[in-house]
Amino acid sequence: MHDFMSYCLRQYYKTTGWNEDNQYSNLCAASQAILDFDPPRGFNFEISKIQTSMFKSSYTMNASPILNGSIGYLFTSRPLIVDPSSHLNFVEIIDRFHINYSPRLMPAVENQTIGASSKAMYSKKFSPLMQCVIRGVSESRMKSASHCTAELQYDTGKWCTEFSFTTDGELFGIKGLYNLASHTIEQVNMDLSKMQEENEEVEALKGEWSIGAELFYGVRERSGGVSAGIRYRTLPQYSLHSPVTATYIFNPIMGYMSAAFAAQVSEDLSLCPRFGFNMYSYESDLMIGAEWWQREKIEEDKNPNSKSEIQGVVKATISTEQGIKLLWEGRYGKTLFGLGLVADIKSGLSPIRSVGLQFQYFS
Repeated sequence: MHDFMSYCLRQYYKTTGWNEDNQYSNLCAASQAILDFDPPRGFNFEISKIQTSMFKSSYTMNASPILNGSIGYLFTSRPLIVDPSSHLNFVEIIDRFHINYSPRLMPAVENQTIGASSKAMYSKKFSPLMQCVIRGVSESRMKSASHCTAELQYDTGKWCTEFSFTTDGELFGIKGLYNLASHTIEQVNMDLSKMQEENEEVEALKGEWSIGAELFYGVRERSGGVSAGIRYRTLPQYSLHSPVTATYIFNPIMGYMSAAFAAQVSEDLSLCPRFGFNMYSYESDLMIGAEWWQREKIEEDKNPNSKSEIQGVVKATISTEQGIKLLWEGRYGKTLFGLGLVADIKSGLSPIRSVGLQFQYFS
């Protein structure tokens, strides 16, 4: 579950029409939403106040394993509408399997600033196609952990580039993602359809292919890295079948490769297996995850064909290396909650690694 500041940032991107899924950094976002969730540890409580449409505040307390807290403030140059926790659309505050396709970008909010006691962020939209994001972290106990990251992102819809610099290691990076022309894919499918007009398997192939890569170099360490990836996903305008996303990532220097396949098998259930392999050490990891959406009950007098709203989500993964992770997120009254469990199936003495409970409330 996203915290209040992350939720506001997503609403900012939604308002400005910025599509995060069109960045190479988020090439595997669909599978990561099912597999790489972070269950809460210990007790976490956050209360936030929507002071005005341009100013918001947040207060967080954590007790895992020691008691600590933080205060955060958010400013926007133009009004940013954020719903309170009692009325917001629940799917907007959780990481979930979805395919976000936005071929057109809309100019809207100019910039947004997020500040907190130890973390800060500034985002400015220069044009409908370009934005800048600056993040900073300051740790008084560990000065080596303090760093600042700046990113310049340019997204045309068909392709997206990202330029970044991090003070930690003086790391420079460039990332790019290119979407293959939709009309080319459609033409291929039309040719196949002429051969097999009624073949549902051919119809299911319609979608979008994306290829991308990243290159980074650290001045301080005098070393660099590179990775490349490819993604296939179905799109609603090309296929009426259930959403499907397949990704493959390869890092030639580290010798690591990863393949994942995420699919929505029913209206409320999504599944995803992922296999990672290192060709240098021959180490591998197989992870299988599931995401089940919980909906509110529909009264008998209502239309049986209407869909009820999502009020909760249950996630579970099992991995040969990481063990078992369980997460239940939902809403009770005006409060959002999350209950998590991490267990190690290989440990005979203490299989339970952590148990956590998280609450959020903002109005």
